[in-house]
Amino acid sequence: MSSWIDKNFQVFEAVTIAREKMQQIHSSNIANVDTPNYRADTRTFDEILQLQRTGGRLTTEKTHSRHLAASVNHGQPLGTHSSRQGINPRMDGNTVNLQQEMVSLAENQLMHEYTLRILKGKISSLANAIKEGGR
Repeated sequence: MSSWIDKNFQVFEAVTIAREKMQQIHSSNIANVDTPNYRADTRTFDEILQLQRTGGRLTTEKTHSRHLAASVNHGQPLGTHSSRQGINPRMDGNTVNLQQEMVSLAENQLMHEYTLRILKGKISSLANAIKEGGR
């Protein structure tokens, strides 16, 4: 039972940290919207979460011996700064799309709050079980 609880909380810890890192990425992109030649950081939540859960190591699993090795982010190491493919930079070389970053920032904030609500519910359920078990 204890290992199940530990594993559950480790997942929530990784998700929460990944959400916080995504918030930093979007905030940094927005802060640099007027910086000439700035390349927007386009790492995804999945990449950040996988990096968080593997301690910085990319782990892939081949389900068949003839499968090709997985490539994340077009051959770039996981977790490195990457810029959007196929996005034409503005005249000053900047690739930040302010509207897209604002939407992504708001979406990430909502998902962070949702994650914390789920965690709060699990903690509440665990506290109730402990409380009722003591009767």
